[in-house]
Amino acid sequence: MKSFLLDKNWDLMLDGLGDIAITEGAYEYAQSVANAARTFYGEVYYQNTIGVPYKNILGKQVPLSYLALQLKQAALSVTGVVAAKCIIDDAKQRKVSGRIIFIDENGAENNVNF
Repeated sequence: MKSFLLDKNWDLMLDGLGDIAITEGAYEYAQSVANAARTFYGEVYYQNTIGVPYKNILGKQVPLSYLALQLKQAALSVTGVVAAKCIIDDAKQRKVSGRIIFIDENGAENNVNF
């Protein structure tokens, strides 16, 4: 799989020739998993059934297991991701941090921190 390479601000990057940079392999999977986890359910205009139902999560006291399940499902929605789990490391003062660990179709294990 290939995807546009995004910078730390989630903007497109250019390659050395001034063209839109492309990423593939492990970094592309990680970027796509992070993108899936950041997408609000219904946000994508032409695919409004994908994303995390943050309207049911943000500002509410939901079990952390529910959030972990939603993030896991978001990771599994990425083409080429065959297994995923979400680990919540901390949940204090309205901030949640953790990581999504996933295995791609090539058997490589990667993770995305949030």
